[in-house]
Amino acid sequence: MLLLLRWTFLPFLLAALVGCAQMVSGIALEKRLPWQNREVAALQVTDLDQAIDLLIEQRVSRNNALTLHIDGAAGFSRIKELIRLAQRSLWFETFVWHDDETGIAIAKLLQQRALEGVDVRVLLDAMGSNEHAGDRKVLRILEDHGIPVRIYNPPIAKGMNVHLTHRKLYLADSDHAITGGMNIGNEYANVWHDLVVEIKGAAARQMHVEFVHDWNAAQDGPPEPLLVRQLSPAQKYGDQAARVAVTSPYEGKRAEEIRRSISCAIDYAKQQICTFQLYLS
Repeated sequence: MLLLLRWTFLPFLLAALVGCAQMVSGIALEKRLPWQNREVAALQVTDLDQAIDLLIEQRVSRNNALTLHIDGAAGFSRIKELIRLAQRSLWFETFVWHDDETGIAIAKLLQQRALEGVDVRVLLDAMGSNEHAGDRKVLRILEDHGIPVRIYNPPIAKGMNVHLTHRKLYLADSDHAITGGMNIGNEYANVWHDLVVEIKGAAARQMHVEFVHDWNAAQDGPPEPLLVRQLSPAQKYGDQAARVAVTSPYEGKRAEEIRRSISCAIDYAKQQICTFQLYLS
């Protein structure tokens, strides 16, 4: 799973938290963050961003433009526009991709862009997309036109387990991304109340890096050197701060990045906490 954390104003995406930072001494931080190394925890931390820096791999990026899209009509309209405007690459990673009107329409759009020379790649979860029992037409549309499709952690190859890619990443050209709660299927387009965030800039590039990691983790053998281009320092996308947090079960501390970030934000909150959750267990 992947979470975009935006500290200046965070009303959306998987979980939303509003917290005002407060001065916290090294001793207090050590008590609040018991999982941290004592030497790291002893650092003087003056705000929430610094505290999160101790917990997760990615740093805050501040050259971003973020736009919220609510519900399927708006979300899929932007995903289709992302596909249409891509010039170099379209990398999709999703948990569910159904063999229905919505799923087939997105697959055919990607098929056309692949024929036009765009680097199209699709990473699906073995359980979520149910690739052994159904949704085969979507895979045929993609694979029959030379689009590489990988299945994340298939049980036959990796052994029976519950490690999933629950991410919904729709990525283009190293600097453009859409992420949130929408998988690809009719229920996400027409039924469920959901949202996605469109990101242009440095945080979108971070999501591309995460995709490359998952793409290579989905196949045994040497990693494929996919190109995530450096963004030009002169390119100004916006002035919104964002950071990418993930869960990655194979990677030790990264398995806890989202939980730790949310817990830390709650702990630092001074005036208000707002959360918007589908599940709270």
